[in-house]
Amino acid sequence: MRVGARSLLAVLALAGGLATGVAAVAVHATVWGWPLAVAAVLTAAYALPGEWWARLPFCWGFAGVAFALSQTRPNGGFLVSADLPGYGLIGVAAVVAVLGPVGTIRPRRHVG
Repeated sequence: MRVGARSLLAVLALAGGLATGVAAVAVHATVWGWPLAVAAVLTAAYALPGEWWARLPFCWGFAGVAFALSQTRPNGGFLVSADLPGYGLIGVAAVVAVLGPVGTIRPRRHVG
């Protein structure tokens, strides 16, 4: 695959991660929302190829949105609640941020 095509796919994967992160933050506080958000991000991260242009931008896009939206807003409000679902979402974002690059490592092949 050419570099231009990989770059385009990386941008699309990043956009998918950003969109998944926004959706996860929007529904994480509901009873059905947190499991759905976690299942969506983990399934998508697992299903994407373990390449720098696919899994890595998706995982970092999701984690970046989750971390950015967990900050206190200037008016004192917040989007990610300080309870079990909120901390769970931040924990999943941390796991995805770490495992995204790990999933791109390929085992070495021994010759001979």
